[in-house]
Amino acid sequence: MRNFVLVFSFAAASLVSPFVLAQEICHDRPGGQFADMRHCVTSVRAPQGATSFGPEHLAATGDGAWCASAERNPSVTLHLKPASLLRTVTFTNGYAKSSETFRQNGRVKSAVIETNTGYQGYIDPKDTTAAQQFIIAKGQYVWVRLKILQSTRGNPNPNVCLSEFLVNLEELGAR
Repeated sequence: MRNFVLVFSFAAASLVSPFVLAQEICHDRPGGQFADMRHCVTSVRAPQGATSFGPEHLAATGDGAWCASAERNPSVTLHLKPASLLRTVTFTNGYAKSSETFRQNGRVKSAVIETNTGYQGYIDPKDTTAAQQFIIAKGQYVWVRLKILQSTRGNPNPNVCLSEFLVNLEELGAR
């Protein structure tokens, strides 16, 4: 019986979330109109005084931003529970608090959008503080990931930042 419990525990642990990357830092947003959301990132820049740079800033609810550490090819994954029907990803490049803050921090130059269904689409976002929309294949998704391939260095902060990474769950009714 003891061996059965141990084997069952390992099996259950492997099924919990097979799409979460090994060292991700996550922030949960439960209670959404269409789905619970969870933003996970592969790295976070260290806080500067009272300013933090974690994944909690990716929902565009304030004037903050997620900024990666010096990691090569950082990524952001948005998990949706339950799986949701969508086709539009919204993305605000850089630290869009002000034009000065935008220039001082790194921005995405090229990236790939991936999903749990195997979709991959390469994007070259504009170097602007305006929100940008990218159309992906219409489908039911459990997660959508933005993997940064190249970035524009900021001065003095070279680390890449994003002010928003969301999906439009309202355009298709999400279910």
